[in-house]
Amino acid sequence: MPGKGKIYMKGRLMRMEYPQAVTITRADKGVVWILMTEQNMYMEQAYQPHPGMENWTPEMEKKAKKVGTESVSGLTCTKYEMQGYEGTVHYWVSKKIDFPVKMEDVNSSMHLENIKIGKVSGDLFEIPSGYQKFSMTSGGTGMPGGLSK
Repeated sequence: MPGKGKIYMKGRLMRMEYPQAVTITRADKGVVWILMTEQNMYMEQAYQPHPGMENWTPEMEKKAKKVGTESVSGLTCTKYEMQGYEGTVHYWVSKKIDFPVKMEDVNSSMHLENIKIGKVSGDLFEIPSGYQKFSMTSGGTGMPGGLSK
């Protein structure tokens, strides 16, 4: 998602908050929830890993070529190079958070700033109480854009 937002992480759980939407990624459950905060609704999608938005694992490190060390957003990072679908991808990874602090490829980039390391409540990675599930259907009734409960 383009723009600025907040990311919370706890192990393999991730919550991304942007002005347009909130997403909760639960790799452990194989699901991504997209919260529509104004409507108190959420949509559920199957989890599909994206290398730039996952914890840096030993398996990823084995596939990567170490190309140096740099400071990014105040953290010492190892810079790695990997071949992606559309060419070379660079990752800057800090051992303090085991997550890419920065990622660049030919089509996109991601750079985390204002990183705060601390405890994160597990409640951030659950659907808030009172939220209703909705799904995209071809014949939704009563809701705009084919949305139905």
